[in-house]
Amino acid sequence: MSQYDQWYPRLSRLRCEIPTGQRSHPARRTTKFDDITSPENLVAAFRHVRNYGGSARGPDRIHIDDIAMSDVWDLARAVSPCLQDHSYRPGDTRWIRILKKPATSVVASSQNATQPHVGPRRYRRIQISRLVDRIVSCAVQQAIGPVIERELLGGCYSQGGRGPLLLLAHLDHDIRRTGFGWIVNDDVSSAFDCIPKQYVVDCHRDLISKPSLMRLLESVIQGPEANSTVGITQGGATSPCFYTWTMHKLHDLAMARCQTPHWYRFVDNHLYLCRCEATARSTRRRAQQLLGRQGLTLKFPQKEAIINLRERDTELLGYRISIKAEQLHLTVDEKAWKELGEKLDQAHNEPRPLTVAGEICRGWALAYGPGIVDPADAALRMMSLLHQHCLGGATSMTELLDAFLTGREHWESLRKGDHTPSNERLYEDAGRLRRPPPRAEMACNIQHVRVICPPGVNPDDVPFDLSGSLPDHVRRDAAGR
Repeated sequence: MSQYDQWYPRLSRLRCEIPTGQRSHPARRTTKFDDITSPENLVAAFRHVRNYGGSARGPDRIHIDDIAMSDVWDLARAVSPCLQDHSYRPGDTRWIRILKKPATSVVASSQNATQPHVGPRRYRRIQISRLVDRIVSCAVQQAIGPVIERELLGGCYSQGGRGPLLLLAHLDHDIRRTGFGWIVNDDVSSAFDCIPKQYVVDCHRDLISKPSLMRLLESVIQGPEANSTVGITQGGATSPCFYTWTMHKLHDLAMARCQTPHWYRFVDNHLYLCRCEATARSTRRRAQQLLGRQGLTLKFPQKEAIINLRERDTELLGYRISIKAEQLHLTVDEKAWKELGEKLDQAHNEPRPLTVAGEICRGWALAYGPGIVDPADAALRMMSLLHQHCLGGATSMTELLDAFLTGREHWESLRKGDHTPSNERLYEDAGRLRRPPPRAEMACNIQHVRVICPPGVNPDDVPFDLSGSLPDHVRRDAAGR
């Protein structure tokens, strides 16, 4: 039995203050192995898990709010040597089911009118790890997350600062600039369960050069089922990070090399903006070929995945999107209101139902504010929903209106912001955010333009001219050659 397994019988429900000698700044945001595995960093990771990691119980049946900070420090001191001598192995997980959003498609009725059809109830199975494994995963994610983010291309988005709303803002920008209206909206089928573990490890070897840190990553990637060759833990803190970097090597770089200009990816959600239906079909076929190299497949049939946004809308990252007035139009589906009601029902199980319900409503208003046409009407509807669930007084009308308007203002600011092309890196080598150069600077960087014509074709008959886009001194230098 390892040292951190012996810690569990010593749980205490008493909340103790942290001794003065144990207060120290966390060593997060570092790639030094000793700092990552230090007790101070593990305690900082515990605080992050307690604030943002959810309260579900793992196989150890420990609720995170029932642990005293003195016991957390004892746990960190016991786990740290196991990490440093590489004897740590993740423990078993507990599987739970979470209801997915019902699949909605458009079907034709007998009167030749279209109406939404709601599919059967579907569930997503995720794994809840033991508390010690969640702490270690959080510490690893905080260390390698910024390193991975610097190397990603502009078309990749994550739960951090580059979230779903920024993806929609970039999509709106490209629609207004290009006039394209066809999209490929698809997901990867069982992405976390079917990805090969060894391929994930190999992808990270190119990124992590320190052998000690790489051994820790390999242990976390292998998970409790070390004999299994496929599948990474779904629901862990490191799983989206590992999957994002693997898809960067498998999908994103290949799409950039084949000059697919408008691709967007949010973890396992893939989106491609295309000129026409034929281009959409070929783009989807190319994406399927790339994913098929590691045994992954796209989820939806081709007819459902390829959509003309000028003719019908589709669901993307919680919104209903379409094209109106040659720009992206967002709306909120009735399913989102139904899910809000289900979350308010669950708020009664919390120790402070009114506080939790208020946070749920304000967070929902911020998230869906860009798709709300009338904020006052939406706020009235939310207040009525609170009274129906006996949660009146959880928040006020003014707070809801401010949340809706703040979400809308955030969306408008994203639409008007700078946009990085999807085939460029986000960060420079020095760590600064890379900005796309203006068109004039791009033209100045051109030194020589060479047009290769087929045999028998006169270069003067080429039906396009690049000279108008070049500065005068570049044209003079080219003419002098």
